[in-house]
Amino acid sequence: MSFLSAIKKTNRYNNSGGVYPSALNITHTLIAIIFSINKKAPSPKIANKLMLMFFYLWFTDQLKNIRRISDIPNVMKVSGTKAASPHTLRIFRSSSMSWAEYSLTYQHDDAAYLWQPIPDYINHFFTRQLQDKMSYETALLNSKEKALLFTILQKPWLAPAPIKKRTKSRKPQFYRYFSAFIALDPQVFVIAKYIFIGESALHHKNAHRYQMANSDHIRYSIFMSQSRALKRLSKILNDQAYILYFDEHGEKQPLFQQQDFGFISKENHQPIIKSLIKEMHGNRWQHKELAPITIGSKRSLPINDIRLFFKSIGSDIDNMAQQPNITTKQLKALYTLLTYQVAAEFLILTGCRPTHSISVELNRCFNLSSVLISDKGKFRTLFICEHLRERITHYQTIQHILLNKLGITTTPSALWFIIDENNQATALNAKLMNQFIQQYWSNNAITPKSEIVSYRFRHTFAQTAHNHQEPQLTSQQIDKLMGHSNLGEHYGNDQLLPVHKQTLLRFLHQLPEIFGLTNYRQSYSLFECMLKGVKTNDTL
Repeated sequence: MSFLSAIKKTNRYNNSGGVYPSALNITHTLIAIIFSINKKAPSPKIANKLMLMFFYLWFTDQLKNIRRISDIPNVMKVSGTKAASPHTLRIFRSSSMSWAEYSLTYQHDDAAYLWQPIPDYINHFFTRQLQDKMSYETALLNSKEKALLFTILQKPWLAPAPIKKRTKSRKPQFYRYFSAFIALDPQVFVIAKYIFIGESALHHKNAHRYQMANSDHIRYSIFMSQSRALKRLSKILNDQAYILYFDEHGEKQPLFQQQDFGFISKENHQPIIKSLIKEMHGNRWQHKELAPITIGSKRSLPINDIRLFFKSIGSDIDNMAQQPNITTKQLKALYTLLTYQVAAEFLILTGCRPTHSISVELNRCFNLSSVLISDKGKFRTLFICEHLRERITHYQTIQHILLNKLGITTTPSALWFIIDENNQATALNAKLMNQFIQQYWSNNAITPKSEIVSYRFRHTFAQTAHNHQEPQLTSQQIDKLMGHSNLGEHYGNDQLLPVHKQTLLRFLHQLPEIFGLTNYRQSYSLFECMLKGVKTNDTL
């Protein structure tokens, strides 16, 4: 395998939906470090504290940063009335359960912290240690215990006899297990990946700039992914009949234990985990919901604004097409409006960047079921939904009539183009498209005309894909639609299984109804226009 081929293969493996780290090797390594902690700790109480700190550093992806004793943070327990702050833990209590939470950075610019639930399978260990062994506002480990943990992390880990000769993960891979799992988990959307692993570790660096999510949805996505990561390890332990224990009042308790959690709710058909804080009201403590923060792109347009925009265009087209004995001049005006409408629908229904000619080369169409475009100097495939395919077909009929009428034989090698005052065929560009969108943008829209550019249609397409529930798209599928790819994932190197293609087409076929593109009678009006014919005694 050549060096370039190896890079391409690595990039494909690192994409969302790639191969997870070996659960078997990770489990063997986990057994070894738990065994080492229990072996070297002077008492079960200290062993539990060391395990608590180890798990906290592990699933917050901080183990790889521990290079000296001073790098081990002072983790403290705070009450439910406190806001999240760096390296703090708390217990959330409701009428039916107790769940531990840790603070997680939600904005890398100004370091805002919010509470994040401890993943399932390890929560019962955290809640018991926080309830029984840890005082409020007191560091979990003293300097001597930190030195002991640092020594354990630095030295080779002991392994019990049953796994002594079995394959284990190397420490760097083990330390990055949760960050690698979340990066590869296709069920975690890109904003949640960005929050947990940071922008520099994202596989597609700019994908998160097109989507927006609130912290409640992000909290749910990270919690479920971390729980799935621990579930894999728990399954290996069960399959091998190996149980990890911790000491509680002289009795051994299983370290991994699945629990029922009832704190997941839904908002706008999306699962969320709300952030709560305790407040005193009268003589009673009550839980207050904290307003979620919004992270990501704010350039997506409201769906209703998009509907008003296309409704305005459709109404004008209907009115023009229904005129009796349409003249050549009127046909030319209708054709110009149709050209902009097809271009606008093309942008909102494909997520294509509004650059170059904002069209498709004639020799890159494949029966209009899919087309090939040049995107940032690289080819990529766009799938065309049935509605857009029909719209282009209607448009080409009008285009053929007008070109014959005007005697135009030289045209750009594109599916659609405009005809200027001198009867010259001219390709569309972003400037003309922006002017047209602002002209037809509704005064009743939430977004003002002065802030509208055609590129925001691409953001709207990405956000719609992120929010869509049936079918629900994975982060990898959204990247495919948006054209986000690295070396080895470009056209000619990527592969799309039929089941994934059908999922993408199901989503694309639903977009016209979402954006209100089927709410007017334009298709019928166009046929009426063509059947009525065009006057031949008109001059332009």
